[in-house]
Amino acid sequence: MASVGFLAAAITGWQLTEHSPAAKETMAAPANTRVSSGRSRSTERSGAPEWAKTSLAAIRAESDAATLMQEVVRLATSIPEAEIPRWLDRGWFPKREGFARMLFRELLLRRWEFSDPLALARWQAEKHPEEAAGVLKRLAATKPEEALAILRSHPWVSVRIDVLAEMAKTHPRLAMDGFLESVFEKMDPTPFFHALGTAAPELLEAELSRLPPYLRTQAEDELAGLRLDRSFDEEIRRLWESPDGWMRFHNNLGREGVMDRLFDHLSDLPDSWRQDIAEGDWFRFLWQHADRWLRTDLEGAGFSEEQAHRIRESALDGLSRDKPEAAISWLATLDLDTEVRNRRLDAIFLSGGRPLEELERLLPMLPTADDQAYARELISRQENAQPVPVPIVTNPAEWLDKVATAEPRSSEASQYRYMLHRWNPQTLAQLTDRLAALPDASRGKVATLIAEATCDFNSFYEPALQGEAYRWLAEHPDEVPDLVKRVSFHATKWAIQDPAAASAWVENLPAGEAKDWARNNLAACWRHYDPAAAERWISSLPESDRAGVRGFLK
Repeated sequence: MASVGFLAAAITGWQLTEHSPAAKETMAAPANTRVSSGRSRSTERSGAPEWAKTSLAAIRAESDAATLMQEVVRLATSIPEAEIPRWLDRGWFPKREGFARMLFRELLLRRWEFSDPLALARWQAEKHPEEAAGVLKRLAATKPEEALAILRSHPWVSVRIDVLAEMAKTHPRLAMDGFLESVFEKMDPTPFFHALGTAAPELLEAELSRLPPYLRTQAEDELAGLRLDRSFDEEIRRLWESPDGWMRFHNNLGREGVMDRLFDHLSDLPDSWRQDIAEGDWFRFLWQHADRWLRTDLEGAGFSEEQAHRIRESALDGLSRDKPEAAISWLATLDLDTEVRNRRLDAIFLSGGRPLEELERLLPMLPTADDQAYARELISRQENAQPVPVPIVTNPAEWLDKVATAEPRSSEASQYRYMLHRWNPQTLAQLTDRLAALPDASRGKVATLIAEATCDFNSFYEPALQGEAYRWLAEHPDEVPDLVKRVSFHATKWAIQDPAAASAWVENLPAGEAKDWARNNLAACWRHYDPAAAERWISSLPESDRAGVRGFLK
């Protein structure tokens, strides 16, 4: 921490004394040094300029930390500005000095930015792009055209978003134009949408139609979130009237205060929102407020008895995983049947990787003898089922052989599933082809495991791989109880990123309920983001399928 303090003090000191005569007198380049020539034969042969060698030798020999830092500051502030790039490129500073070397480099960078920030930005963009964001963000406010020109010549996505987000605060139109030039790159646009939506929400609204569907929905989410921040009561009522209102609200549940304020409106919610809360894919937000959901009079707020039961069970599931003591206390007060109680005990005693001694500590807290007896069985099962690590597999053919012989839902099978996240797109593509060619006896087990993996819908390969797995499962619907829902979810999530690929996949599914519902839900999703393209696809369907989709959309 002392070193960090010295760095800050040294930089501040340079900024105060950089142009004072006293500072210049401490060490100066000889009058005949040609600082703008860049290269002299003697310097090229001998390394650092002659005038600096005495100071470099003193730095190498100095053992006192405070004196060492003073020498570093003296040298860094004495180098002519035109020579700074050469010092940064050549590495003339002693390599053994860790923090001193960092201080020296930081002082040179600060001096260069002070005198010519545009030149520094171009140099960093060329030599050290990972460091360019700072100066480019500062240029975004003062010289946005020049900053944008540098971005255009260097396609680093993360830096581009950060700089455009900074530019949006003061030059929103220019920032939006720069963003539209790069919308087909894989990126997280959230910082940009937040900055532009804060500075110029009307501009972002006006440009929504120019964004690809998967970016448009993120921009609309951010605009809704900013309106919730400004006037929650007004915006939530507007969302109640919107067909996609719950989706917009759901996508903003992670914003500070949104979930808390939802409780103030539970009794005013439309029936469709109550149903979405009871059934929707939002459990991680519900779990964060599990205790409050359990304490709330849901029936009094207008939820049906069945809806209230599902919400409480989900909330209790979250507590069971994260706060087992709190979950156990609720087991004593809630009227739960044996099957539901046992599921909660499964979550407490089988999930979370708790050590056996922790499980033994929780056991006597259980409220009934039946609960304790069931929990003892779970602890015994844990003792006899400690996972054994399996070797990493990188070859698709070998992976398929291993999974085909692994016990379903075992630790071994889970480890093979997680290996997929380390594979590159080419290997995943090979796996997709090999999966399609497997005999049914093996393909079912492999397809089930792949379908349970987390899917990155920003990648073409992962949804294609899962799609092949779901295609086999759709041919054997009895293998997966909630297959219809899962196939539809896969189709709609994929459609947001790549509707053409998703629609082609749906049409290749075997005839049946899963395909019909996937087609209907994909059409509804696609029509929201790109009505014209969705209509062209619907019109291309066979007449009987087309009629079914249009009937669903009415």
